[in-house]
Amino acid sequence: MKVFLLFCLLAMPFWAGAQSYESETRQLIQTMAELRSDLDALERRNANLEHRNRRQMMISLLLFGVFCAYWAMTTGRNPWLWFFLGTVLSVPAAIEILYLTRRMLKKPLINPITGVSNWTRHPENA
Repeated sequence: MKVFLLFCLLAMPFWAGAQSYESETRQLIQTMAELRSDLDALERRNANLEHRNRRQMMISLLLFGVFCAYWAMTTGRNPWLWFFLGTVLSVPAAIEILYLTRRMLKKPLINPITGVSNWTRHPENA
């Protein structure tokens, strides 16, 4: 009987510690489940943002293609070619537009009908 009481007294702290470990384990499992659900929510949010960014990029590229086509129409170039170049190759197309516009502005403007070199000094407007 003394041996049994001695055993119970010695085993009591280990038994209480085991219960403490079980509650800590349950808390850790619950925390892991909460973190996993938070991670899943963040992954869904990230996927939505990536989709929105991709859509905005496509809209921007199409609008730049439209701008390039408009510029091509006003300068007597092929608008379909420049729409394609502006949409697919936006940065090189923008550099080319800047280069061509600068080169075009260096040339004097000549009216093909009257032969006047500056349209703002047209004889009818003088």
